[in-house]
Amino acid sequence: MFDLHVLHAIKNGFNYYKQNRTRFDPLFPALGNEITTRFFNYLNTRTINFDYAYSGTPTKSLPLITIELSETSYDSQALGNKSTDDLVHILTSPKVTINIYSKELDGVRMLHRTVIASMLLFHDSFINAGYQNLLYSGSTPLAPTEELKGEGLNVYGRQLRYDALHLLEIPSKIEGVTLPLYDIQIASSEFTSSSGIAGGIQTTNT
Repeated sequence: MFDLHVLHAIKNGFNYYKQNRTRFDPLFPALGNEITTRFFNYLNTRTINFDYAYSGTPTKSLPLITIELSETSYDSQALGNKSTDDLVHILTSPKVTINIYSKELDGVRMLHRTVIASMLLFHDSFINAGYQNLLYSGSTPLAPTEELKGEGLNVYGRQLRYDALHLLEIPSKIEGVTLPLYDIQIASSEFTSSSGIAGGIQTTNT
């Protein structure tokens, strides 16, 4: 779900910052009015496309932002994964890679900063969604994308990476509901299958 939450934050952040210059200009305090105006116009005159995967050839027009999700184990789980008598939980470490592609250098620079600002802007929303921590772990250099050079496309790209710690809690039981116990099948040498081979299947209730 981390990729969905990140996509939601970025889309809403872009919509927020494109509304007026008083919101947008503070993202670039060290830049002059001319280049900031160019960045602002880029954000308002381009259709920024979003996707969840990138196969090497853009399926949508540029500029394009794609999000890749992965997850690693978290090795500091609580004893028995119990939160309370009524809740059980698991902690996960989801990671997203945000890929930015544009034909213009200005586009990648502006989108890179606006993505970071959007993640900061909606930080509380991530906390409310059960994330215990949200870490910006860096980005790659701004450079032409190697995978598109062979196709004669002059596209610039950059990656941003975010790591999170997410707490998933569910009820340990549901009041008034008895969980069904299904039959299980046990191999036993005492039984013979129809093929005549020892070790048939015995069905036993639990």
